[in-house]
Amino acid sequence: MGVRAFQLKGDDMWDLTGMVAYNEMLNAGTGSDLEEALVVDSIIARGGEDMSYCTVTGCKTIDNKDKPLVLKELKRVWNKDEPDLPWGQGEFSPSNTLLVDDSPYKALCNPPNTAIFPEPYNYMNQRDDYSLGPGGDLRVYLQRIAAADNVQNFVRDNPFGQKSITESDSNWNFYVKIVDKMEKQIVDQVETKIVDEVERSLG
Repeated sequence: MGVRAFQLKGDDMWDLTGMVAYNEMLNAGTGSDLEEALVVDSIIARGGEDMSYCTVTGCKTIDNKDKPLVLKELKRVWNKDEPDLPWGQGEFSPSNTLLVDDSPYKALCNPPNTAIFPEPYNYMNQRDDYSLGPGGDLRVYLQRIAAADNVQNFVRDNPFGQKSITESDSNWNFYVKIVDKMEKQIVDQVETKIVDEVERSLG
């Protein structure tokens, strides 16, 4: 599976600065013409300040009560919420998409095994400087992803970095409220859409 990476600028959904650098690194030597995979490196979303393309939960993070807890929902990539994104709707799915982020909570509402969570960068840790260098752990992992048939299966069988947030998490009681809130919003949106369609048909 060849990995295609994109560098999105300006008003695109997420600023994936640096992704183009992954292209040659990931595809070198694979020689694969199989279905491409999309690696979404969203450690920084539009400079880390503009959250307009993230899902705002209205909650704060556990570690920082002043920091808004936002989600990066891959369905927005799959559904091509931004029409100018450089791929077709339906081109990517859970089987060929990988979110890379150092905050596991941002993938809270994504399907399982569609993300990995490297440890947050620490300038004091020289190992972090080489993670994407030749032989670096993240680089090697992504190269293995490029050769995999299915991203979800590979991530499930080959954990990397921090654990995803599940029911076994010590703070699950906090996070499950966010999941429930997001699910309720979806139900409310669907119900509102149905009511609007009925009213239009009767009008």
